Amino acid sequence: MTVTETAFCLAGALALTGACASTDAPPPTKPKATIEVVSRPIVRPLEGPVPAWSAGAVDGVDSEFQRLFGDNVKSLLVKRSTLVRASPLPDSQALGVLAGGTRVRWRGHVVSEGCKHPWIEIEPKGWICASVEATDKEPSDQMLPILGNRRVPGVYGRVRKSGLIFDSKRAIRAGEGRVPDGDVVRRKAVVRIDGRTFWRTQNGSYVDSGHVSRYWGSEFKGVDLEAEELSLPIAFAVRSGRRARKKSVIVRSSPRRRARRVGTLSPRQVVSVIDRTRNGKWVQIADQQWVARKDLRIAEEKLAPSKQIDHEIWADINLDEQVIVLYRDGAPIFATMVSTGKFRHGTPIGVFRIDRKKALTTMTSRPASDEVYSVADVPWTLYFHKGYALHGAYWHDSFGSRRSHGCINLSPSDAKRIYTLLGPTVPAGWSAAYGDEQTPGSVVRIRNKRHPKPKFRGYAAKLHKQSLSRVALAN
Repeated sequence: MTVTETAFCLAGALALTGACASTDAPPPTKPKATIEVVSRPIVRPLEGPVPAWSAGAVDGVDSEFQRLFGDNVKSLLVKRSTLVRASPLPDSQALGVLAGGTRVRWRGHVVSEGCKHPWIEIEPKGWICASVEATDKEPSDQMLPILGNRRVPGVYGRVRKSGLIFDSKRAIRAGEGRVPDGDVVRRKAVVRIDGRTFWRTQNGSYVDSGHVSRYWGSEFKGVDLEAEELSLPIAFAVRSGRRARKKSVIVRSSPRRRARRVGTLSPRQVVSVIDRTRNGKWVQIADQQWVARKDLRIAEEKLAPSKQIDHEIWADINLDEQVIVLYRDGAPIFATMVSTGKFRHGTPIGVFRIDRKKALTTMTSRPASDEVYSVADVPWTLYFHKGYALHGAYWHDSFGSRRSHGCINLSPSDAKRIYTLLGPTVPAGWSAAYGDEQTPGSVVRIRNKRHPKPKFRGYAAKLHKQSLSRVALAN
């Protein structure tokens, strides 16, 4: 079972700009079936992870399948991507997607309606109805997507307007290609066809390698506040104006524009915030060292949207500062810069919860958009409201400035870290995980000066209301 998702969400990169909205419906969150259809109890091992069938044939179960659970089997290889469900029923709650080629450890199996194979209970959670084969290898232990030696999960590039995109080798030889329209592709292989070098892309098309502008992914990384033993507020040095990320920030001896210049901050250098002038135009970073406020992106400590989430890991995004801070048990643990929506494509304000996470997803423009694009395999995507998401952006390096059409862009390194920290948890080998009222994702608050205490939205609002009701009953 192949699971694909196309979302209308992207940040601008050269001609690449778009809007955030999703065409796919969220996965089912509640089982429709209410009748117990399991015809055989779950078979569990007495010791270790390997279950054993009872002696003799089992009605309705192929003997070849029974041999998958021998004592020498360490894991089961899932041949194709498949949904992971909360129970062995075809319409039970979807927990996520297990990628094809993943090796999993299992807890048990059961014969049930709606699956031509026995359902398999896997670790760390959920049930799958899938074709599998036994292996003597350990279960997969890497979070997707796998990076290798790169900052991004693969080789990416924008197809120049001078090139063509071909659907097949036959189309190349016939000269039947289409003109690119904002296409960003991921290279799966390099092939030689009639003396020319082509990229074979993630969807099986072909592009002349000479007509691809390569993307390398930003090297920018945020700050691990715990490891660096830093407390908020801190600031990132970012000059205003064009090519700001390459310009140094001037440090002066006093909070005046004509004061003596005493040094510079390198682009994106992190400094502590000690004091500020009453008019807010200057920030002190050390004794007799002042920086213009407009050249800093400040991350400050804030209270959680409610006391009930203080014990969780949650994220606070300041649209004015273009920064995000992650909290655990009420303490800030990580801070970095982002790129949010610009012009007429603002990022939605509110308190949300992550409703789904995808290791890789293709993002495209709206059908009626004045700017068309199709961007392959955007990594580490966390959806929080319809098609709006936090995600890795390998096509630009302008973090700290508004750049997207609504989504929250992160450098590849920061996107991977945040994807790992925020719930719902994505087990090794899973290409997607879903959050809902039963298995809630992490809270993401998005605010600005006009809306410093935004409202709870989506299923976060329902959970917040429930928590307030419990507090009221307890009192």
